Amino acid sequence: MRCFAETAFGHIKRQIEQNRTGAETGEKFLFMMPSLPLFCVFHLGRLLEDYCAGDSRTSKPIIKVAEDLCRDWSAAADAESLEIIKHVHERSWADERGNLTSYRNEPPQIGRELVVLLIGTDRVVDSSGLADFHQCDFRTIWEEELNHSFAAWSRACIEKAGVAYQPETLVHFDEVLVALINQG
Repeated sequence: MRCFAETAFGHIKRQIEQNRTGAETGEKFLFMMPSLPLFCVFHLGRLLEDYCAGDSRTSKPIIKVAEDLCRDWSAAADAESLEIIKHVHERSWADERGNLTSYRNEPPQIGRELVVLLIGTDRVVDSSGLADFHQCDFRTIWEEELNHSFAAWSRACIEKAGVAYQPETLVHFDEVLVALINQG
């Protein structure tokens, strides 16, 4: 899930940087994602918060997770997950309004950009209200970021483990992983 979170963050960051207009008034960048595992959301959220904190043009992001998704995480949680869920609530990421679409109306600070990331939008009743949000789903990541290949993730995992490999090893991993995806 770490690979997915980092790739999704890279996609969001690229969208922000490519779509900046340089206007003096605050811009808003709206993103939505389907339900994701807790660990993925936590890693992605921290990456986005760190990015915004390090960019003087951007204010603290609004990250909100659908209430139903938070409830599901809590129901199936072990001790480590409960600790992460606690951090999600402390960071105010859990939607307490019961209405993810309402966050589109949050005003940016004057002269600063605002990033809004909604997670669990597949659980929203009125998803038509999210039409102006950039869809950052599994298909988007697979097609636009991974280019229909797991090679980048395989390379990162192998190199992190400090294992030597040949380029054709990535091809073999990709063949197996893509076949699994195609089988559902």
